[in-house]
Amino acid sequence: MTPTIILPVYNKIKYLPTTLPSLLSQTYRDFALIAVDDGSTDGSGDFLDRLAKTDSRVKVIRQPNAGVSAARNAALDRASGDYVVFADADDTVCPDWLEVLAKEAEISGADIVVSGLNKTNKDGKIIGKTSPEHDETLSAAEIFHGFHTYQGNGGLLGFCVGKLFRRSLCSGIRFTPDLKLAEDLDFFVRLYDKAETVRTVRYAGYNYLQGAENSTGGSSAYRVDYLSQVKIWLGIVSILTAHGEYCGENRAFADEKLGGYISCAMLYRSDVNRTSASEMRRLCGDIRAVGNGALRPAAWLYNIRLGGLCRLYAWLYRKFGGAK
Repeated sequence: MTPTIILPVYNKIKYLPTTLPSLLSQTYRDFALIAVDDGSTDGSGDFLDRLAKTDSRVKVIRQPNAGVSAARNAALDRASGDYVVFADADDTVCPDWLEVLAKEAEISGADIVVSGLNKTNKDGKIIGKTSPEHDETLSAAEIFHGFHTYQGNGGLLGFCVGKLFRRSLCSGIRFTPDLKLAEDLDFFVRLYDKAETVRTVRYAGYNYLQGAENSTGGSSAYRVDYLSQVKIWLGIVSILTAHGEYCGENRAFADEKLGGYISCAMLYRSDVNRTSASEMRRLCGDIRAVGNGALRPAAWLYNIRLGGLCRLYAWLYRKFGGAK
């Protein structure tokens, strides 16, 4: 097995001298690393070029700034290994991280290996952990049957990092470039839909830095594209429905996400998050089709441009009605 590590980089010169040695000093040596400099202005690209001259496993792609999804897609287009794993340019990994993931894939024969991650502060101290509850091999049907449990475990199914997957799975599947939030969930749910088996392991060898510079974690609520989140969750509902699993706790879980995001789209509507009335009508029609009709009045108010009343309704709905 020769995995490909994909590393998108944008203005991460502060972290690269720590991140890259942790990746390159893995006990599992037979891998390639594709680093994509996404238009950095801080010298990150030059740092990567210098490293590539000293380590033949490192390949560098340099492109104008287009976002993390476009950077990952560029690397996926160039990847040649039979398995792929993502890392972020401000994180670190344990020395046996890749070895554990590769062995789990080889022994289980799974299409995707889902491992845990440690949440660390700027001093490298572990302040939290998210990992699967069991070491087990599951069918895709079992993953979707328990979707509310697995994704409800700290969003574990959607994290881009800590997962090793067959490259053949993503034939025809790429990240959606205009998504700025949950683009990894959108991508991996589509991968699970194509997988036959998924291996979950409690091992956590990925160290995820909280509060890194250039992180999107601190974005204002008014700058989040909530309508894109609605579209992601409508896609998830469609996949759950195809598997016969849009029911019970899965349905309650998905409907709660849909209701929350659609109300936020109305409550926090701003110049960076505008949409046409026809687009909102289509989305609200999709929501009604999956059984979440409590937001119909808000959809009507939105469509006739009564923004203040729309926000008031959304606020009241979130505060007193919940997103059931």
